[in-house]
Amino acid sequence: MNVFKFEGAKDDDETRAFVKKTIGTLKAIDSPAMVRIHDSNMFSAFGSTSCAYIVFDTLSGAIDLSWIIDRIGHISAKSCRTIFDSIFAAIAQMHQSGFAHTEIRTQNILVG
Repeated sequence: MNVFKFEGAKDDDETRAFVKKTIGTLKAIDSPAMVRIHDSNMFSAFGSTSCAYIVFDTLSGAIDLSWIIDRIGHISAKSCRTIFDSIFAAIAQMHQSGFAHTEIRTQNILVG
C-alpha cells in the first residue's frame, strides 16, 4: 500500500468538503483501470493549513504519464492506444457511476 499526502491545503470548510467528496468518489468507484482507495483523512496542521492523506494500492512499477513525456518526449502509437483505452475505460466507469472527472492531466495518469 502507498500513502499520498497533500500538505499546505487551505484549512476551511470548503476545502474539507471538496477533499471529503473527492475521496468519497474515488472510494465508491470499483474499476480495474483505477487505483483502489483504502483509507483517507484530513487534519489541521499549524492552524491555517491542512494535511490530507490517501492510502491506496501499490502499483508496482507505475509512473505518471508526465514523467514519461518529460523524459522520453514521445510515445509510440501502440502505447498511446493502450494508455488511452485504459483512460477511456476509467472515465466510462466514472460516468456510469454518476461521476465526472474534472482534472484529467498527465500527472493524474499512472502507467505501469
